[in-house]
Amino acid sequence: NDTINSLEGTFKEIKIYTVNEETETEVTDLGGELDIEIEVGEDNILSKNVYKMAIYYYDELFNKWIRLKSSFNKVNGTVAASVDHLTKFAIMEIDISFDDIEEGHWAKEYIEILAVKGITKGVGNNKFAPKGELTRAQLATFIVRALDIPAVEFNYTFSDVDKGEWYS
Repeated sequence: NDTINSLEGTFKEIKIYTVNEETETEVTDLGGELDIEIEVGEDNILSKNVYKMAIYYYDELFNKWIRLKSSFNKVNGTVAASVDHLTKFAIMEIDISFDDIEEGHWAKEYIEILAVKGITKGVGNNKFAPKGELTRAQLATFIVRALDIPAVEFNYTFSDVDKGEWYS
């Protein structure tokens, strides 16, 4: 179950203009990446789980908020992300839970944080299988997602992996 809550006071619209004597033109294509940081605010730090926060940008074409890979900075109380365009941004707290992880389970919060960061998606049907065995494919997937390693064509085979499997 996914719940997204906007954090009060974190909505920002970032614009850059080039100005000459006659015109003012908005710059929308940065030609690269720009690192942005948005202050979380003391009230949000005290009342929310900062590790479940992410910066979202508003996609005006599809009228929806899109999550960016973000990180919380404890030292200055900000959430940071890299962007390749300018638009409307906001920090939102994401709450992802799985039906088979009971309240009070020792790893519940950690699993939910991994889900918020996109490192795990569970095993399907809103389940995580906390008592299941971790496969080599699942561990490799966690590492690739955590380190943000881009997918590349792999032309080798493993004798115990069928072609076409989600992890092959």
